[in-house]
Amino acid sequence: MQNSPVEVEWWVNELQLNDDFEINSFSFVVFGTIMLIVSWLFFNGGSTMSMFGEAGTNPSKIMMCTLLSAATSGILSAFLKPIINGTYS
Repeated sequence: MQNSPVEVEWWVNELQLNDDFEINSFSFVVFGTIMLIVSWLFFNGGSTMSMFGEAGTNPSKIMMCTLLSAATSGILSAFLKPIINGTYS
């Protein structure tokens, strides 16, 4: 079932008027971040083993690189957000 153009236009206008977005639950944000990092970690390590088999691959190095990149991006975003946005929160 497709929406009519009038309904789509109404939704777009409604979303533009309600641009005050607040985080509902900080614990869910943290839980989702941890789930995303763990899932991405095992996806990167597991997909290389399934592509190339166990010979010649080293999933532990790939998983460590994934963890280092996640930690680096978290630290950089914590330091750069106040500079870019002008606020700490």
